[in-house]
Amino acid sequence: MLGDVCSIKARIGWQGLKKSEYMDSGCYSLVSGTDFKNGFIDWGACSFVSEWRYNQDRNIQLRNGDVLVTKDGTIGKVAYVKGMTCPTTLNSGVFVIRPSNDELQPSFLQLIFKSRFFREFLDRITAGSTIVHLYQKDIVEFDFPIPNIAEQCRIAHAIEIIDGHLSKIKHLISKYEAIKKATVKLLLKHREESETVRLGDVADIFRGGSPRPIQDYITEDVNGINWIKIGDVATNAKFIEHTEERIKPSGVAMSRQVKAGDFLLSNSMSFGRPYILKIDGCIHDGWLAIQNYETTFDVDYLYYLLGSEFVFAQYLENAAGSSVKNLNKEIVSNIILPLIPLNEQREIAARISAIDNVLKDSRAQLAKAQSLKQGMMSYFFG
Repeated sequence: MLGDVCSIKARIGWQGLKKSEYMDSGCYSLVSGTDFKNGFIDWGACSFVSEWRYNQDRNIQLRNGDVLVTKDGTIGKVAYVKGMTCPTTLNSGVFVIRPSNDELQPSFLQLIFKSRFFREFLDRITAGSTIVHLYQKDIVEFDFPIPNIAEQCRIAHAIEIIDGHLSKIKHLISKYEAIKKATVKLLLKHREESETVRLGDVADIFRGGSPRPIQDYITEDVNGINWIKIGDVATNAKFIEHTEERIKPSGVAMSRQVKAGDFLLSNSMSFGRPYILKIDGCIHDGWLAIQNYETTFDVDYLYYLLGSEFVFAQYLENAAGSSVKNLNKEIVSNIILPLIPLNEQREIAARISAIDNVLKDSRAQLAKAQSLKQGMMSYFFG
């Protein structure tokens, strides 16, 4: 059991610590559960406290190699203390857990808290509970297998390698997302000297039909007409390429028809995010469609325009509704877009598309690496 092989400490009560004591800078860091990020401490997010607060409780003065587990709020979040450069103490709501001897590696221990053993333990002790809290009297009873020290090191090293790979991919994705954002802002920036156009003057814009065809019109016939739903769109997708449902031709009158090359915008949920259709089909009233823009805009250039901060700022300024923002035909028709020759549009779109291709490949690598890690955790921990 955990209590037999580890010391488990936390800030007793609140010890009178008030939020008003938190400082933006200082010599003594304060770690809270909200500072956990990807299994480590986001040191840049930490607050600071006085030297007196740091010295108040030696049991919660952190050191590199400690394992932290949240006990309040979202219980069971885990962080491994690494890269600490200044004296640090704990806020309430977090346990600091340290092996009592050299027979348990901290790097292996933190993996135990990310394994199914700990998830199943939490499920047992919180079953039916309305107030979620991880008590010390409970966590000391956490039971888990402990292989020999050589096996612990082997497992921890293997996971560390894949975590390092994941970290590099995530950093690359963040880097190219920032580059893309800056590139879009620079290349698609609206300037006073630029010629502009109102979208509704150069394209047809309309809203979808009824909320949904009645069930009698739904068909499994592969020759049916594509019924395009928001649920058919993949995360980070640029295109809509398939649908889960189809409708009979007799149900088309209840909807609005769209064709490959048209744009669809969600009018609430993801609020105006653009998608390019790769298929013909029909849409319901959760979509706004943009058609017949091709003589004025290159499809890829318009895609990046519609997804830019410049356009979203116009949406937000004019959107209907107070608590839930909604788009409508009038708002989309009235957005003002910079207009440049089609050949220049294509050059700009090509530059941004090249960045998108790197992001697409990197996200695929990330998904593959995450799947590999999940498989490794299942192999090592059952």
